[in-house]
Amino acid sequence: MRSLLICALFSVLAGCADEGDACHAVTNMGFTQCTVTESHHLAAGIYGCHRDDSAAFEVNAVNPAQHPVHVVVCCSAPPFGSCTIRN
Repeated sequence: MRSLLICALFSVLAGCADEGDACHAVTNMGFTQCTVTESHHLAAGIYGCHRDDSAAFEVNAVNPAQHPVHVVVCCSAPPFGSCTIRN
């Protein structure tokens, strides 16, 4: 039982996306001046993310057309984790 709890805890901690992941996703799409204003690691679906996403980040940035934007970046947990931009 103890081993199962340790494995569960490790899985949860290893699955946490961070602000760097969110900014990386934004800059890969041509945005600049990425600033994470809020992060949500519980109930990411409330912020427009998929139910399988592990975190939502609210981001201010400048889009490729040079307009300031506020977007939500949704990140899923590793090993197949990735981040997507929602508006």
